[in-house]
Amino acid sequence: MEELNRVLEQFKQELISISNIKELDDVRVSYLGKKGKVTELMGKIREIPNEQKREYGQKINQVKTEIES
Repeated sequence: MEELNRVLEQFKQELISISNIKELDDVRVSYLGKKGKVTELMGKIREIPNEQKREYGQKINQVKTEIES
């Protein structure tokens, strides 16, 4: 879960320094693209113990939704 929080905080820091639409799109792709950070974390759900998958899935969806907005 710490990794998810760290990714979200890193995104917020990058968002502050964006000055044009191209930079915004680049940041979006680096987090939500096919090989993005959030996409990579979503792939790790199969490595999570079954008891923690629900919580992890909810948290990663929350992070993804926040980044998308």
